[in-house]
Amino acid sequence: MNDNKELVELVDTTISNIRFDVITPDDYESASFVLKKSRRLLKIVDDKEKESTRPLNEGLKKVRDLFRPYKEKINSVITKLNTNMSVFRRRQEEEARKEQEKINAEAKPDDLFVPQAEPEIPQNTGVKIRKTYKFEVIDKAKIDVKYLIPDERTIQMLVTKLHEKAEDIVGTGSIRILFTETTY
Repeated sequence: MNDNKELVELVDTTISNIRFDVITPDDYESASFVLKKSRRLLKIVDDKEKESTRPLNEGLKKVRDLFRPYKEKINSVITKLNTNMSVFRRRQEEEARKEQEKINAEAKPDDLFVPQAEPEIPQNTGVKIRKTYKFEVIDKAKIDVKYLIPDERTIQMLVTKLHEKAEDIVGTGSIRILFTETTY
């Protein structure tokens, strides 16, 4: 197959002559033959694709390798600056909180104006701040049931190994076992 045109014609010819109805044993045998032929043809097309894309992928890898060290250095600077700026902001916010507690303690109940302590963080720097919140579980037993997620990976392993018997282990009526068949 020196030419892509030849490959395209072979694929088109193969596909145009396929009958998909499998009603009789002869149809099944014929479908088996066509399935094997289609898989071989798919392998040929895959190999041709890889042959065509290999130089592109190698070139792309070289370009990425060329720029990687510079990007790593720049990302290191960004990480260090982000960390130090975050520490500064937290320190300033903590000082403002302590100052506000002092102001509130000294304020009289009938004061109409109580000054607000603000952290000393420059505002017009062009840098935006995004806080990302995460969590860690302290006591699983206290989590509301609606937030508990089944271990689908383990259940899938049970279903793969035990088929319909997996439902007895997971819990009768808790899952429905489904399957598909693939010929090869």
